[in-house]
Amino acid sequence: MGLFILAAKRELHYVFQRISHSYDGKIQDFLHLIDLCPFLASDKTKYNDGMVLSLLRKNPRVACLRASFRRLGIGTNLHPLPLVVALGGSLDVVKIMVEACPEALGERLSGRRNLLHYAISEGVDIQVIRYLVTQYPQFLYETDSYNAIPLHLASTYPSSSLSVLQLLLHLHPNGAKAIDNKSQTPLHRACKSRAPLEKIMVLVAACPDVLSWRDWCGNTPLGLADRMDHRLGDVHPEVVELLEWVEEVLRLDMEPHYNPSNINNLGETILTPTSEERQRAQEILARFHSMRWYDGISMAFFDNTKLFTLLGIPTPLIHKFLSLICGSKSTITIDDSTNSDINRTNRLKGLFSLLRQHPLFFCRTPNK
Repeated sequence: MGLFILAAKRELHYVFQRISHSYDGKIQDFLHLIDLCPFLASDKTKYNDGMVLSLLRKNPRVACLRASFRRLGIGTNLHPLPLVVALGGSLDVVKIMVEACPEALGERLSGRRNLLHYAISEGVDIQVIRYLVTQYPQFLYETDSYNAIPLHLASTYPSSSLSVLQLLLHLHPNGAKAIDNKSQTPLHRACKSRAPLEKIMVLVAACPDVLSWRDWCGNTPLGLADRMDHRLGDVHPEVVELLEWVEEVLRLDMEPHYNPSNINNLGETILTPTSEERQRAQEILARFHSMRWYDGISMAFFDNTKLFTLLGIPTPLIHKFLSLICGSKSTITIDDSTNSDINRTNRLKGLFSLLRQHPLFFCRTPNK
């Protein structure tokens, strides 16, 4: 019996040894596949997602290993999830790794960035971004060492797409008001980094109030955009122009103009807009329309309701208009964001079919 037990122990030890060697081999194979630098385009093209997926399906536990990815500059003793995400790992690969090692989602990288910060800076596909936020919603609100949330980076990095910026704004609307350690909002950062016009339009429509906010140096978003444009040879003059239009249309008001025919029975002056104010409102709104900036039209009326009176829009039309605006600003969830985008755009387009019923809404946009 003793000899039998001894033989059994030896056999069991041999089996465990084989398993250990096999697992070690899988780890080495996995590390070899991802031993690449996502900062180099040549390395990114070498990444083989199919082979990584095949290895993970056979042994998902390799996602739990820790290693020091020093050449990346993102930290030491980390799980491989950030590296695979940055290399362009597919949604299937990322899902297997997260399911096998969910604790990897909560790791902080260099600069106290979370995985979403890092993914945005590397221009990761929106489907992967959406999945990561679904699994770990806290990503949206966490700040890095500069007190910046992921939305700050999505506004700034050229590698991050417009659709990612829109997704983050939908999921965290108040993020448009978030300030970093320099008191800069995502719009401030976008203007400072010469972000494309499309990103500026989305950020302005999300929170036009921040146009008047000043950072720690006293700069408004318009001030930063204007300074950067002149310093760099007017690369994006249309951004400065757009911000000027928005600031102007939100300031347009009806000033009292003395006219004996405009005095009521109580001796009070009735406000009447000047033809110049009305024409300017028409010109700016017509420009927004020519840009197909539906959110801009909605924002202008929502944040400056005096435009209705300025343009002489009748009350029944105002009620329909406001109901469409309120519907377009409804809160959405991660899962229904795509359908909501379509419905919101359709509602905003409906605003124009209503406003076209009133002749004062549009005028011919003058050539510049």
